[in-house]
Amino acid sequence: MGNAAFDFATETQSALVAIVIPTLNEEAYIWATLESLANQSLGCCNEIIVVDGGSSDATCDLVRSFARKDERVRLIHNADRLQSSGINLAVAEIDHDTRYFIRADAHSLYPEDFVENLLGAAVTSGAQSVVTRLKAEGQTCFQRAVGMVSNSVIGTGGAIHRVGGDSRFVDHGHHALFDRHYFATIGGYDESFATNEDAEFDVRLCAAGGKIWFSSDSTITYLPRATPKALATQYFAYGAGRARNLMKHRNGLRLRQLLPPLTVLSVGLCMVLSLFSPWFLVLPVLYMTCVVVATLHIYRKLRARCALAGVVAAPIMHFSWGVGFITAFLSPRRQARRKARSH
Repeated sequence: MGNAAFDFATETQSALVAIVIPTLNEEAYIWATLESLANQSLGCCNEIIVVDGGSSDATCDLVRSFARKDERVRLIHNADRLQSSGINLAVAEIDHDTRYFIRADAHSLYPEDFVENLLGAAVTSGAQSVVTRLKAEGQTCFQRAVGMVSNSVIGTGGAIHRVGGDSRFVDHGHHALFDRHYFATIGGYDESFATNEDAEFDVRLCAAGGKIWFSSDSTITYLPRATPKALATQYFAYGAGRARNLMKHRNGLRLRQLLPPLTVLSVGLCMVLSLFSPWFLVLPVLYMTCVVVATLHIYRKLRARCALAGVVAAPIMHFSWGVGFITAFLSPRRQARRKARSH
């Protein structure tokens, strides 16, 4: 990617990039994140903006301490607490001459050539957005199980930004680098989205004629939620966000996105009907059999005992996403019916 980075400097006459890091209670990771990204971007990064959504731990103190040894780092506060509004706030403060910005999460690990690879990919592809693979890995056994499921078809339905693949143009991926001015031109993130703001943005970007490049050379290591409750909360929000995206753009669902709500509805109905006939248990049993078989396949492939906890992690992900989707999809309709009755 060295030649690509050189082309970038030649074509733009300035390899300037800003790094934006949204945070909320990231004291365990923020210092390492800042150190990693700052050290690898000395020649091209003129700003590192940490936008905090109201941390109650030592996150802000650590950022201020880091800023004392690196003048490029500054902390701004996001009163709305949402990542979408926080990113927009930070982008509005980036130096006007800076062409690109990188969105970086504090609870992730970055390869040493992450910034260089992203800049090179932006130039060689001509894309307005460069996305990456998010490879999940954990520290505890449950986290590792979530990671192994997330990195497989059973967890994400084969999404390229989860299971990986060759570099190519795509319609969505894990957000990393943006053409700053293009991002602002199409309105940035929709701040009404608490989750799924990335997918919603990609719909508008593609509709406006923009291009998204998936860079296989820039894999990020992501640390999953550490408890079943936290995982369920996260995936409920993911499902709800996807439903709101569907209702806003009417852009349909992929099979992998349709399966969780269908599973919730069909398995739930069969469990109720099984009170009248045990034959209705066939579908729930078939679902769990598929989960067990898929989990055993991951175990045999990776030879990791923690993979067996996938029989717990996968259903949590599927059902939480599905329930979140159904809940968000039905909520506006219930509100509309109540308004109609009141009139």
